[in-house]
Amino acid sequence: MDIASIGSVNYASQAMTALDKESKATESFASLLESAQATGDRAEIMDACKQFESYFLQMMFRQMRQTSMQLSEDGFMPVGRAEETFQDLLDEEYSKKATNAGGIGLATFMYKQMTRGLDNAVAYSAQVNPAIQNAADSVIDDAADIEIE
Repeated sequence: MDIASIGSVNYASQAMTALDKESKATESFASLLESAQATGDRAEIMDACKQFESYFLQMMFRQMRQTSMQLSEDGFMPVGRAEETFQDLLDEEYSKKATNAGGIGLATFMYKQMTRGLDNAVAYSAQVNPAIQNAADSVIDDAADIEIE
């Protein structure tokens, strides 16, 4: 029995699982962002931006960990599948905590860029139809009440 092939099958399985998880996270973010932009809900847009920043930080933490593991890969302590899973979950939680604590500013930057178009659309609509002015003022007032961390 060739034991070496078992390791490569496990590695391929792990790689496919990771790609599937990343694909689902990307699809989730994309659908959340499309929904938020379609409704113009600023709170949903901010949630989508925070989700993206959290995902970005998670990928950054994962790459930093993999780099440090490769640099110290002298056989001192081999890493098993359970530990890899734990580290991935830990990186995910660290990224969520970092984003909720203010993150690196990516979510705020994205939010400002995405809502800039909403402000222009509301201003244009108000010019085209003066009856919309009251609704636009209400939306702008509500947006001013949203706190950005």
